[in-house]
Amino acid sequence: MSYSRSNGQSVLDYVPPHLKSFFRDKRDRHNGLDPYGFMTRGLVLYFPLWALNNGGTNSIQSIDAYRRTGTITGALWRPTHRLFDASDDKIVIPDHASLDITQELTLEGWVKLLNTGGNNSIMGKAATIWTQVSYILEIQNNEHPVFATSTDGSTPSNLDASVTLSANTWYHLCATFSKPARVIYIDGVAKANDSWNFDIHIGTSDLYIGKYAGDSATLDGHIGEVRVYSHALSAAEVLHNYNATSWRYQ
Repeated sequence: MSYSRSNGQSVLDYVPPHLKSFFRDKRDRHNGLDPYGFMTRGLVLYFPLWALNNGGTNSIQSIDAYRRTGTITGALWRPTHRLFDASDDKIVIPDHASLDITQELTLEGWVKLLNTGGNNSIMGKAATIWTQVSYILEIQNNEHPVFATSTDGSTPSNLDASVTLSANTWYHLCATFSKPARVIYIDGVAKANDSWNFDIHIGTSDLYIGKYAGDSATLDGHIGEVRVYSHALSAAEVLHNYNATSWRYQ
C-alpha cells in the first residue's frame, strides 16, 4: 500500500503552532532554494532534530502528515542536532502501516560521527540485526555507509557505498530502493548501486533512530534530521534535498 499524504504540500503546513515562529525565523533562502523546499511526495516521516527541543519531556513529534511520536532516551538536544552517546541513546517510533514499505523507499539524514571504528546506526526498522529486519541505514566499522534490506526479516542484504567517512564532518546520506534498484548517495552524489529484486519484509519492529533494538550499532555522533519516504527519490530529487538543507551543516 502506498502512503503519500504529504503530496503537494510544504512541510511547513505540518509545523505545530508552538514551532511556527521558530521555523519562520529561519526561512531565509540558501543556495537560491527554500530551506524547507525539500521533496514531500511520499514523505511518511520527518524529524528535524535541530528544531525539536523536547523541553524536559521524553518525546517529540514528527513534522509530517502523520505527526508520529518519537520516544527519546538520552540523545540530548543541541541547536543544530541531537547528540547520541554510543551507549543507549535512541529515538523510537512505534511500528505503523505507513512504515511497512515494500517496493519503493528512501531513507535520508544528516549525520556526523564523533569517533570512528564502530557500527553506527542512523535509522533502522529491525528488532536486531538478525530478527524482524526490514531496512537499515548505517555506517559500519570501516566507516562505509551501508544500506541493508531484508525480504525474510532475518537475512539482511547489504549495499556498501565503499567510501570511507571521516569523523567530525557532516554528511548527507541517502539510500533509495525502487525495486529492483538500490542506490546510496553521499552529499547528493550516487556512490553505489545494485539490483535486489525482492519485496522488503513487513515486520513488527519499531523504527529506531541512532541504534537498532537490542542496543546494537549505537551511534557515536550527531544527527541533524531524518526523513523516510514511501517513494524512491530520483537522483535529481536527492541532489535538490541536499542543496536545500546543506546550509545548516556548513
